[in-house]
Amino acid sequence: MKKRLMIIVTMLMTMEMVMATDKVTIYDFLISPGQTKVIKISLENDEAYAAFQFDLYLPQGITVESYSANAERVPTSTNLYMSTLSEGVYRFLSAGMSVDPLVGNSGVIVSLTVKADENLSEGELTGYFRNIVLAKADASGQKYEEMSFPITIVNSIPGDANGDGRVSIADASLIVDYILSGGTITISAGADMNGDGKVSIADASAIVDYILSNH
Repeated sequence: MKKRLMIIVTMLMTMEMVMATDKVTIYDFLISPGQTKVIKISLENDEAYAAFQFDLYLPQGITVESYSANAERVPTSTNLYMSTLSEGVYRFLSAGMSVDPLVGNSGVIVSLTVKADENLSEGELTGYFRNIVLAKADASGQKYEEMSFPITIVNSIPGDANGDGRVSIADASLIVDYILSGGTITISAGADMNGDGKVSIADASAIVDYILSNH
């Protein structure tokens, strides 16, 4: 195992810096102060990569609580490791006994559980992936210096009608109940999913579309 890990680490360290043809990113990083939420890291890759490494930089006030590899893309023979380099900086490395390639060319590779500090102010922040290395089984691959992604801090999450910190079918159901009750049921500001300033069946429909497209 140690020998195999050393081979993969060597592969990761010897890549050439290139122009970006692959993309590591986080989509829909929307979180509220005090919220704990699962965030998904995706990789779009042109080549059949067998190992990856990257440093994740998060703004002050957002921390990683736990992590896991996505079994649909990361082979069971591959282990995922994370270390904390400094406050808000996390290094991820995949390695395994055999050099099996990632499954497919697009989709989630890592899921993170992150927590936002209660004192965070509403607004737009930026996170970064740095020192990105993607390696193939033959020790060739690509190295990228930096890729960024937006982080939105909101007091209410669009679609979170019941205020539990996530968007689910329960929110669509609550909106339907709210409409049928004539507006007498308590809902959060996040019920206005489409942002048109009112709560209607269009918001319930938008929540269902969101769930179907993201899960």
